[in-house]
Amino acid sequence: MRLEERINQVDSFSNTEYVLLEYLISSKSKVINMQAAELAKHTFTSPASVTRLSQKLGFSGFNEFKFVFKTRSE
Repeated sequence: MRLEERINQVDSFSNTEYVLLEYLISSKSKVINMQAAELAKHTFTSPASVTRLSQKLGFSGFNEFKFVFKTRSE
């Protein structure tokens, strides 16, 4: 399932999650090489927020999110 489809399945997102999603979509090539803490730093959020968003989208955590995000975008 593509990221856009997963996003559309979620009822609502917090402001923090919107910030993360915007960065994820606009900086896809950078994100696949980042750790959760690095993404959090770039978006002025927290690593926990990155993990929670990943889980909200149906992944076990950010590492699984990155793996699927990378393989689906190739």
